[in-house]
Amino acid sequence: MPKLNALHHIGMVTDDLEATKRFYCDFMGGEVVFEGGLHHGATGQCFIALGSGAMLEFFEFTDIEMPGWTSMFLGSDVPQRGRILEHVAFYVDTEDELVAWQEKVAAEGIQVVRPPGRDVIFFPDPNNATVQIIVGDPIRG
Repeated sequence: MPKLNALHHIGMVTDDLEATKRFYCDFMGGEVVFEGGLHHGATGQCFIALGSGAMLEFFEFTDIEMPGWTSMFLGSDVPQRGRILEHVAFYVDTEDELVAWQEKVAAEGIQVVRPPGRDVIFFPDPNNATVQIIVGDPIRG
């Protein structure tokens, strides 16, 4: 059976590419590694590398309406109609790093949720996709 090496990127849609780049680069510490090559009628496109090298690709469509922020982690059992991405997750090594992220997000005036007794936070990106930060890698240990 053929094998896959690793996740390369996840393609997402935005109605404001500049705000998305500011959030994922300036705020989250990513880096734009490619811009251009417009496809599918998009008015902008970029790839942003984060953490270990996985990337988020964004296509800008300025004439679309982005859905509001909702998450099953906020008590909603069913994802919002039309939304296929529930969340994008990152991990940090320590509780102190998680608290630092929680404080940074809150200081920007972004709603941040930390469920009681859990080592995880959730908050929206500029496109109302949920960003999750968790302590450690609970799947691979």
